[in-house]
Amino acid sequence: MKPPRFRLWMLSAASTTLCLGVGEVLVRGLLPKPGLVAFAIAETRGVIQSDPDRGYRYASNVSRHIVTENYEIDFETNSLGMRDVELAEVAAGTRLVLAVGDSFTQGNGVQADESWPKRVQASLPGSHVFNAGVSGYGLQQMRRTAKLLVERIRPKAILVGVYGHGYSRLTDPYVVVGGDAGLMRESVATGVAITPDGYLLPVFQNALLKPVSFWIDQHWYVMGHILHIVLGPRTLGVSPALPTSIPSPGVLERDMAPMLNELVALDEDARRWGAPLAALLIGPVQPDGGIAPIQIRYNEIINAFARARKICLYDPTPALLASGLGPALRLGGDPHWSPRAHAIAAEAFLSALAAAEDDSEMAACASASRALRRS
Repeated sequence: MKPPRFRLWMLSAASTTLCLGVGEVLVRGLLPKPGLVAFAIAETRGVIQSDPDRGYRYASNVSRHIVTENYEIDFETNSLGMRDVELAEVAAGTRLVLAVGDSFTQGNGVQADESWPKRVQASLPGSHVFNAGVSGYGLQQMRRTAKLLVERIRPKAILVGVYGHGYSRLTDPYVVVGGDAGLMRESVATGVAITPDGYLLPVFQNALLKPVSFWIDQHWYVMGHILHIVLGPRTLGVSPALPTSIPSPGVLERDMAPMLNELVALDEDARRWGAPLAALLIGPVQPDGGIAPIQIRYNEIINAFARARKICLYDPTPALLASGLGPALRLGGDPHWSPRAHAIAAEAFLSALAAAEDDSEMAACASASRALRRS
């Protein structure tokens, strides 16, 4: 006969195992995988594919209806992976323009004809602005996109959306993860575990303990949630937030230099192609409808650089703020431009280019304006 103490131990072990098993079943049924962060960019699943030259691109002939908590849109691409119609569908004699950029240019969260390149097109009778913007692109990828498409489209002018904080995308680009499931900064992708639905944030930052953290999160939900609660949430930005402080003078200029050099290279390429370049500064809108101080500083640096090198560039920030729309300039909880913001930016952009035609100091913008309006 077993001693009472042994029977009590066995009963206690069995009860604990049963409770843990029931708890595990309940947690798996009621809660998500511990540490899981879903891929945030709705357009990427089934839309993004790897590209040997640009890292990734939009797939050809995509047709999707996208619904998020902030917007509902239709997303379609042509055979060249542009959010646009086929080149053959454009009437002969139409003035062709090419726009490159990132998510603000392709029109993240708005219908295709609500993006700023298409608003420009709507204001230029007899023109067609092909929208080749791709979410997450840096200026080097934009320049390579233009180089690829200019021979096919033969545009009269090239438009580019320039995002100040995008300077970091040259050294820390977005990469495709989870097959075609999402985009993530390269630096982040190396420190998380990728799953088909998102990525797992490690509880432990130590290199030896990270695999243990990932194993627990995938196989022992109860313990995983306990560890994440006790040790606190970990945040790794797929799309890094804007800094809250402005670095000392000279630091940003140094860090942004590679991006600014890419802008020079794109401008030189555009001149060689006979398609004048016009750049539009873009960027996120804060929840109160304002622009972050660091974003304003980025724009100041890019503006000064462009003026010094005679590059045509326009900052729509004053026009956006003067509209009085405040939070309506963004897509609810998403900082991308609303349809009204796209329209305001495009109208102000074209007005500034037109005004430059009479300004001898703005020869680059005058050239771009004439190219946009004349066959």
